[in-house]
Amino acid sequence: MRLLLVGWDAADWKVIDPLLQRGKMPVLAGLIASGVRGNNATIYPPLSPMVWTSIATGKRPSKHGIHGFTEPTEDGLAVRPVSNLGRKAKAFWNILNQNDKRCVVVGWWPSHPAEPINGAMVSNHFPLSATDDPARPMMPGTVTPSALTDRLAELRVHPTEITGDILRLFVPQWQMIDQEKDRSLHDLAGIIAETMSIHAAATDLIESEAWDVAAVYFAGIDHFSHRFMRYHARKRRGAKGTTDPALFRDVMSGAYRYHDLMLGRLIELAGPDCAVMVISDHGFHSDSLLPDYIPAEAAGPAVEHRDFGIFCLKAPGVRRNERIFGASVLDIAPTILHLFGLPAGTDMDGKVLINAFVDHTLTDRIPSWEDVSGTDGRHPPQRQHDGAASVESLKQLIDLGYVAPPAGDAATAVDDCLRENRYNLARAHMDAAELDAAGEILTSLIAHDGEQMRYHQHLFQCLLVQQRYEQCTQMLDALDASCPDIARRAAAELKERRTKTPEKDLAQKHEPEIRREMFERRQLAEKLAAFTTERMLMRCSLLLAQGRPEDKAAVRPLLDRLAARKALRPPLAMFLAESYAQLGMPDQALEFTRRIRRVDRDNWRALALEAQIHHRAGRHAEAANRAVDSLALVYLQPTMHHLLGMSLMQMGETARAEQELRVALAQAPGLIAAHEALAALLRRDPAKLGDASVHMAQAESLRRKRKSRVAAAPPPHPTPASVPAFARDPGAPPENRSQIITVVTGLPRSGTSMMMQMLANGGIEPFADAVREPDIDNPRGYFEHKQASRLHQDSAWLPEVRGKAVKIVAPLLPYLPAQQQYRLIFMHRPLREVVASQRIMLKRLALPGANLDDAALMRAYTSQLVRVQTWLGRRAEIPVLPVAYDDAVADPATIAVRLAQFLGAPFEIEAAAAAVDPSLRRRGEDGIRA
Repeated sequence: MRLLLVGWDAADWKVIDPLLQRGKMPVLAGLIASGVRGNNATIYPPLSPMVWTSIATGKRPSKHGIHGFTEPTEDGLAVRPVSNLGRKAKAFWNILNQNDKRCVVVGWWPSHPAEPINGAMVSNHFPLSATDDPARPMMPGTVTPSALTDRLAELRVHPTEITGDILRLFVPQWQMIDQEKDRSLHDLAGIIAETMSIHAAATDLIESEAWDVAAVYFAGIDHFSHRFMRYHARKRRGAKGTTDPALFRDVMSGAYRYHDLMLGRLIELAGPDCAVMVISDHGFHSDSLLPDYIPAEAAGPAVEHRDFGIFCLKAPGVRRNERIFGASVLDIAPTILHLFGLPAGTDMDGKVLINAFVDHTLTDRIPSWEDVSGTDGRHPPQRQHDGAASVESLKQLIDLGYVAPPAGDAATAVDDCLRENRYNLARAHMDAAELDAAGEILTSLIAHDGEQMRYHQHLFQCLLVQQRYEQCTQMLDALDASCPDIARRAAAELKERRTKTPEKDLAQKHEPEIRREMFERRQLAEKLAAFTTERMLMRCSLLLAQGRPEDKAAVRPLLDRLAARKALRPPLAMFLAESYAQLGMPDQALEFTRRIRRVDRDNWRALALEAQIHHRAGRHAEAANRAVDSLALVYLQPTMHHLLGMSLMQMGETARAEQELRVALAQAPGLIAAHEALAALLRRDPAKLGDASVHMAQAESLRRKRKSRVAAAPPPHPTPASVPAFARDPGAPPENRSQIITVVTGLPRSGTSMMMQMLANGGIEPFADAVREPDIDNPRGYFEHKQASRLHQDSAWLPEVRGKAVKIVAPLLPYLPAQQQYRLIFMHRPLREVVASQRIMLKRLALPGANLDDAALMRAYTSQLVRVQTWLGRRAEIPVLPVAYDDAVADPATIAVRLAQFLGAPFEIEAAAAAVDPSLRRRGEDGIRA
């Protein structure tokens, strides 16, 4: 079998369906009739380099490593467009490469420098821009194999080659436009030339090269949309004397029809028996929902993106002329692997879209493709990127509006890039419900720049979901105190800028300077209002979450004031709907959800809220219908699966109810209510009483952990010399140790190697390599693995540690992903002894170590322990056994008994105790035991 994968960035059924009805996209219509179609839910933030990398890998950004449009160069002195060198996960073409499949990949974002895959790759740097010399040589690394470079270079189209006959396909009356005053046709020609270049390279390679998969990415629809969708939506109002907006209203329909024609040619070259998949990463608002204002932030234009892109598949074994539901961009890579009979990895966040197939049989997943050896066609570790090429293509990202023009100071530009990427990563963590990781990043961003309201808003949401109401209150009180001053400073600076350089004089500056200045003025203008509405919404959310009678009474007049506004965009209307529902005012809530759905029929949040309201009112059939509608749009909603299961139970549909409750628990194993509901349902069948008791026990265990988490407030400082404040009752030993990862942790030189040897002697296999050999500091060995030192970069290896013990240094603990089961043994030793032992070891190795004195180093370690303590306080499901190093050396037999109780049988107590040799504890040069 062969697969043709075509990516149309930002393609949207809202634009496509009217064209299909008018017969204007016949190729796509034929594909739909021969296969399946559906929405393709995006992830957040919906930024194309991040999402297309998730499409290629099946993993979220926190795993694949691409976090924005730009990245610093290796020397840290400049900013370049994002490359694929930072990608930490294999793309589907790398996995297929390992399985003897040839791939042709053209234009994927980001794919520069092109990878040396078995087949051919053309990177996203292939097209020429309007500022390029038409004869400019292709950038090094644009094409692999390099033997194809000269041939493909001839296929690039320069914007100046776009003729009037071509422009007429998009703007029939293009000759009426004064091109001296209106640069729109120049922009249009650039987008068309870029699209033609990608298509030319794709058709050449598909026709001339041997391949099993051809993946072609077109950025064109996204670029057409950002520049011309406002005319299609009839939202553009030109000033008197400017070009008539009606002249550009056919650009978008022309863009989609053009892509349909190119799709037809690709399918023709691929052959009638080739499977075809057409996808987009997100949609694009094309009606009244298209925002009138773009926020003054680096990725501000992303507010024009819609939640849902497109998915269409025709292949052997795929159903015909049907719709599928619940697809996500994370599902594309697993589904491609399934088409070729290959399993997905358990570390992939997506699923196989099995509902698209006639046969629902799935291949068992493997732990991770990252651990499968073989030639995968990725770059060797030492591969370097061409910085000059990065600077050149950065101009395009600025022109698109995705990247704020860098400030004059290059170091500032690098700092801005890093902060923006960290902000994007925090949002990605929030989208994955990884709130601790998101909160940590956002807190550090606020510490650097407390005037960015977007940082505060997202951190507030993290804290609110975690029910940390006191911190929410402190944050809002601080904002209420600081925002008036922020507004005053912004007003003064804006006035000074306008006085120094009136807007009429801005035209005398260079274009990049103009864009930068206008961008910064818009940022100042946003601060002038002191973020009054944003603070009001956060205050209302907090009052409603706390749920006290006096809070509900206080929030009602605030909501009524917001509801009285004449123009309510869907986000604010959704906030009002949720708020009125929390106040016990379902009729008012439904009024707003229906208002939202009149303008946005695919608003899954409104449908989910309606399902909740109907369920509370006992209207279970209506609740089930709304829940199904919402899940058809976004399948990953565990609470909605739970609600659907409860409604189906009330309707007597027990089989479907059980299925939905099990889906809810598969998506959220800690959902107590779903465990209880499933247990109640299973008790109806005598044959399932055992399964029911398991879920009741799980619910009770989760409830106890939740109560202990709420009751145990961590102290402000750690106590490393004694039993740690964050230690908890480890609870009962696990019934199935083969699924448990035993983590030995602590600061370096706190006895972790000794503990690993105790576990090894006791019968628990260590996860270790032979990279670091025994030496004078650890004569019996370190029991370490190189992978563990890279946990902050990659956690895909963790599944192979199940049933074993691994040593992970304490500062890396917060990078342990939630998907695994852990038991944690925390080694403690007085910090003075820890630091002294480290100094001796560093001196022997002739390494400088930290440029800090002992006191400062101990303060740094204390800060790290506070961070770990806070993290453990939020991970109540992880049992922790604290072990003092002094106790283990003085009385290893007692510690071995405690280990057996904590870890469960089998465990060889006497052998574990015998692993401790007190004579190995040496004294340092200052007399402190090292």
